Amino acid sequence: MSRTRFPISRTPSTAPTTPGALLRPDGSVNDEATGMLHDIVHHHERTDVTIVEEETPRESKDGRPWYKRPSPWWILAIIPFTTMAMSGTLAPKIEIYTRLVCRVHRPDLFKDTYHYDPATTEGILGKPRPANGMIDPHDTFPHPVARETVLHFAADEGEEGPTKPTCASDPLVQRIVAQLSAAMTLSMGVLACLTTGWWGSFSDRHGRRSVMGISVFGLLLTDLIFIFVTLYPDTPPGGYWFLVVGPLVEGTLGGMTAASAAMHAYLSDTTKPAERARSFSMFMGMLFIGVAFGPTLGALLIREAGLIYIFFVTTIVHIAYTLYVWFILPESVSKESQHASALQYQESLEVTTHERRGSRIRALLKRMSAFLTPLAVFYPYRTKTNGNPLKAPTRDWSLVFIALAYGFTTSIMGSYNYTFQYASSTFGWSSEQLGYFLSSVGAVRATVLVILVPLILKIFKPAPETIEFYQDDESAPLLSRPGAPRPQVIVRKEIHSPLFDLRFARACLAVEVVAYSFMALARHAWAYVGAAMGAAIGAALPAALQSVALDIYVRRGGSEAGKLFGALSVVQALSSQIAGPSLFALVYMNTVATFPSAIFFVAVGLVAFACILLIFVRIPDHKNSVGTPSPASEDEESRSAYADSRSTSPMPDLGREVTLVELGSEEDLNAVRGRKGQVGGETA
Repeated sequence: MSRTRFPISRTPSTAPTTPGALLRPDGSVNDEATGMLHDIVHHHERTDVTIVEEETPRESKDGRPWYKRPSPWWILAIIPFTTMAMSGTLAPKIEIYTRLVCRVHRPDLFKDTYHYDPATTEGILGKPRPANGMIDPHDTFPHPVARETVLHFAADEGEEGPTKPTCASDPLVQRIVAQLSAAMTLSMGVLACLTTGWWGSFSDRHGRRSVMGISVFGLLLTDLIFIFVTLYPDTPPGGYWFLVVGPLVEGTLGGMTAASAAMHAYLSDTTKPAERARSFSMFMGMLFIGVAFGPTLGALLIREAGLIYIFFVTTIVHIAYTLYVWFILPESVSKESQHASALQYQESLEVTTHERRGSRIRALLKRMSAFLTPLAVFYPYRTKTNGNPLKAPTRDWSLVFIALAYGFTTSIMGSYNYTFQYASSTFGWSSEQLGYFLSSVGAVRATVLVILVPLILKIFKPAPETIEFYQDDESAPLLSRPGAPRPQVIVRKEIHSPLFDLRFARACLAVEVVAYSFMALARHAWAYVGAAMGAAIGAALPAALQSVALDIYVRRGGSEAGKLFGALSVVQALSSQIAGPSLFALVYMNTVATFPSAIFFVAVGLVAFACILLIFVRIPDHKNSVGTPSPASEDEESRSAYADSRSTSPMPDLGREVTLVELGSEEDLNAVRGRKGQVGGETA
């Protein structure tokens, strides 16, 4: 038996890797060392890569100067700065909304809370009065726009609150601020869901850079409108409601959803399959850096310069980003690929035009609901009956349950603005204090994903099961001597059980139930901060659910992972940008005067229901799945050879040439077998 290496196989990497390698370009990164960030978080990025490799031939770009060659570093280098700018304005925006609304609906309270001068905008940008309503005569702060109070987590603020009512604690003001925030979030979310698919196709025809550059125009317009309304609140039509115009335009241009999709596509375009996992992990690491430091830098800027200046800095960063995208960033999609995509798009338009002739209304409805088409991948799968012809087949609802659980958990993202309002109202926090709070939570989240979760996986995750089987060597010549036995390969395949990921997801949900319960019951600021950090421990939940969904999808016969993750993206968009903000806005608006912590109990209910749904998830048994790479699924001759080699002799038939192949991924198996394999109940 010859032990030659099959051309497409690769030996699993054994180089030692630490989580810090995720952020180093020369770090050795593999599945075992990076844990959740590779094994769970970015599992799908390693599978859906075929189209990108065909569209972006690397050889055609090697002759360009370095500043004209597309590289993942062009994206990775700017992510921390754009993320810092975005995260640094989260808390100040809520405070600006509060001041604008309070100025109109509670002028008496507004005048008592802030320095109020009807002839200027000092009342919008001025500092709050002390709790006793008096101005501090010793305040010698030199800037015309006074700074906010210094961060403090007093133990008695949670019980009695501020000694005097403020705009942030007024129920009427809080209710209208929630309405304004919900209107802005929903307008952008709905339009982004309707247009992101079109912008994704647009990036195939005109390049990734065009989508990133166009989407940032909406972001810039939102920044400029926000500054204009803040400085001149009486000038625009509708007053502070004019702020909704920005998200409307931003959503039409794709918003952050389209920009993020274009960035991920750019990373895929410019990396090889073996390097793609590290690129996406580094992308996540850069995001963590921005989220961890952005709110703190914003808080320090507010403290030293004033509330409005953080938005000027953010606008400058977005202008620099626009110039960078349009004039520096190299395009990653070749002209040939753009032309081919344009021809394909033109053919689809012709088909659509033909359909419109038959029924215009049907064609219109079909186009408007096209973004929901990927959800068909969750349709219950008809399972087999283990050979019993009298037993009716059943349906496997596991993917449906996972999709629902994923939607319930991601919808909690729609509560963030209202949790900021709650913290400002209950504990009297300013934008500066909220910035420190957000940075602390972001740092905990990054620590959990980069250090804690990989450590848990390394210690507790069981070793994969290894199976082996015979397969004809498809690289053998088609023309061979008649009657000669065909060369074969012994394929060894590692089967990773998703049971651990499923149990890990349930554990994350249990932690979040406890954390959100403590956030609802917290009466002291330090208890609230601790509970919020506990909720950050569940940061790996969405990625764990994605990993389980992919395993179930593959085991039941799915071969296009891109469809699955596209469907999960639709679920996330609908939940986090439409359903979640609507639900939490409705709850907070109706309970802010009597029971403001109700939003946290709603979050507890959503997480608990998601946990119940995961109880009914069943993992298909790979031993009984159609297409499982096992001897029982091969032809009769292969089964006989396998039985002989296993029972009578350690050596296979010497009349055949046998090659040993070790497979480390589903892609290797598919390349050997010439088709997508199914690895597809383990009892959860």
